[in-house]
Amino acid sequence: MKAVYSRKTGDSSHIIIGEFPIPEISENKVLIKIQAVPVNYVDTYIQSGAYQTELPTPFILGRDAVGQVIKVGRSVDSFSVGDLVWTNSMGYDGRQGVMSEFALIPQERLYHVPDNVNPLQLVAAVHSAATASIVLTDIIRIKQGETILIEGAGGHVGSKLTALASAMGARVLTTSQEKDFKTLTDLGSCWTLDYRSQYKSQILEQYPEGIQYIIDTSGKVSLQDNSDLLAFQGTIVLITSLRIRWLILTVSIFI
Repeated sequence: MKAVYSRKTGDSSHIIIGEFPIPEISENKVLIKIQAVPVNYVDTYIQSGAYQTELPTPFILGRDAVGQVIKVGRSVDSFSVGDLVWTNSMGYDGRQGVMSEFALIPQERLYHVPDNVNPLQLVAAVHSAATASIVLTDIIRIKQGETILIEGAGGHVGSKLTALASAMGARVLTTSQEKDFKTLTDLGSCWTLDYRSQYKSQILEQYPEGIQYIIDTSGKVSLQDNSDLLAFQGTIVLITSLRIRWLILTVSIFI
């Protein structure tokens, strides 16, 4: 089969597009014929070595995929040949990726896809949408009428957060580049600010008691600045990249 793989981590010069053995079916795994794979930012971390994880040698790249089941292992009881499926956790922690014509996936890492869904649209949207849904429903459990600030709302996760939070009845404030203002307004943002502006003072002028929930998807905002915007007993959620900076916070903000 054709695959996108690498023999070692490093820059993109190590990436090979070529023939790779089709994986053999095993007890609790499912062989799928790949229909669509996105390029995920995490793939760049894997290839570069920035994200330290166990990898096969050589390793196929790719984290998410939509495909059709063509063979199942003897212990597989949740999927059948012909099923359309999605996976989102391959290509790291010892698992081969999915940038290939076929992929072998543990059944616990597969999800059924409705027949009427476009595979290209689903694979481009569902991972970030699932992340947004988990944050809003499981972590902060936002309720109708509550206020949320989404920083970096023009990105994949930020835009899904905006749409979902608005649909759940929240009052949504966002920051982004100016080119994304109209899109975010259409998604439900009631106030979008230029991320390069001194928006902290603007927000505090309108919301002197602070914001109940702040979600930073950009990784570019000081946690101290966000703590200054936070309402009493509010919540800050960080959904950012691997960049880590030391933080000095005033203990009183947690009291």
